[in-house]
Order: sequence, then C-alpha cells, then structure tokens
Amino acid sequence: MDMLDPLTADFPTRTVQEEEEEQAQAAAIHYADPPVVMWTPTARAAFQDGKLRPKLMVAAIGPAACILLHRGCSLTQVAGSVMLGGVSLAGNTVLPSLADRTCFMYLLNEGDTLVVACQAAVRAERAVAWTRGLFADLQPHQLVILSSLMAHEYRGPADPTESVLQYVVETHKAKGQLQHGVPYLPAGNLVSGLPAAVFSHCQARAVSAVMLLGVQLEAAPDVAYLLATARATQTLCAAAGLNLNGKVLADRQQLAAACANGGEAGTASSAVYT
Repeated sequence: MDMLDPLTADFPTRTVQEEEEEQAQAAAIHYADPPVVMWTPTARAAFQDGKLRPKLMVAAIGPAACILLHRGCSLTQVAGSVMLGGVSLAGNTVLPSLADRTCFMYLLNEGDTLVVACQAAVRAERAVAWTRGLFADLQPHQLVILSSLMAHEYRGPADPTESVLQYVVETHKAKGQLQHGVPYLPAGNLVSGLPAAVFSHCQARAVSAVMLLGVQLEAAPDVAYLLATARATQTLCAAAGLNLNGKVLADRQQLAAACANGGEAGTASSAVYT
C-alpha cells in the first residue's frame, strides 16, 4: 500500500489556476450579453409604444412543456425567435422544429396570446440576461410559465416516485385570479435557472404570473410524466384563456413517439413567417 508522505507529496495550491477555472472565467464574460431577439413584420406591426402587449403570454421552458404546447395548440404563426450568442445553429431547420437549439415565439388568438417555446437549454448564469432581453420588447398582461423541477431537488411530503407531482407558484399580483385546482409548491423548495428568472422578473414588476412545475424523475420526460403534466397544463391554460386540444394531449401513442424521437414525432411544422 502506498503511503502519503505529507512532507514530500504534492498538495493543493491556489497559486496556479486550474484549466476549468480559466475556461469558466472566459465564459463568464458573456453571461451578461443579451440575447438576439428577432420579430417578424406581423409581430412588429402589433407593437404599441415600442412593446408587444399580449393579453396572455405562455412561456414553455424545457422539452416536456414544448412538446405539450406543440401538440396542444396550433403553432403556425411565427412571431420571432430568441437566440443566445455562442450557441451554434448548425443543424437547425428552416422552419421551427423541436430539435432546434433556439427559442421560437408564436402568435395565437389573433395576436392576443404569445407562446414562447424555449426548447434550448439556457445556462443558469445567462438566465437573467436572457429574460431581460426578451422582456425589453414585451409587456404581457398575464403570464403562464410551464417548466419542471427535478426530483432530487424536490422537498415535500409526497413521493415523486409513486406518482407525478404538479405544483404551482404565483406572484402576488396573481393570487386568487385563476381557478386551477393545482396545489401550491411546498415551502422549502428552490427553483433556479430560467424559470426562476422569468418568474422573478414578473414578481418584481407586479405582473400577474403563474408557474406550473412538474416534478420530473429523469432529464428526459417519459409518457407517464407527459400525460400527467398535460392534464395540469390544460387546466391551467384554460383558466388563463388558452384552450388546448385535450384529445391530442391524451394520446399515449403520440406522446410515446415524441419521447422516443426527442419531441419531433408528429410535429411536421406548418409554421410560417409573416
């Protein structure tokens, strides 16, 4: 057995930066860089006093939320896109696809509803800058955020391995406005990253916002999670004024195909840029 000699053995030192630290410092320079937000002419024409002011904005953050919205409603009218610097667009399609590493925005209900489908991962360090860049052109009257909370981060009395758990968090402005029947997130849970940045932005600016969080066991959603989340999503969106196609969202075969193909199955895009 090798014995460690404390007099001659190498010991940790802070005089030389590790390679990982150098890489982290180089990346940190870009954390505050705002995203590139591009709007279509139709969306630009709807701006009032320099901002788009939809009655309802639905922000889908993460693969599961994006899959459900792409199936639950007709996302055909593209309003624009949000892109972060340094994120490669190689392999992206011409028309919006769930496989693209970007964020697309869509108009529904004659422009009264804006859907923001953020299917690309945004690092927690860049979440605040991303949120500020998006809301620089936006002022929604009401906001619904759809996202997830990993099971190992969940703190509460229920067991996420026995059933799919769904919770909501509301801003002070939204308290009691929507009758959705979804339980509130137990105290002691910490939400981080892009969902927290968007929610905090609304809280600080007195915007009515409700965030739905599903407790997810794995990074990639499975059929059981999508089915349970679809019901809660449909209920919450209906309370906010957006009706989703419940028959499609309850189709186990379509959701299973979506899981197997990374969300692309059954989403041949008919979206147009106008």
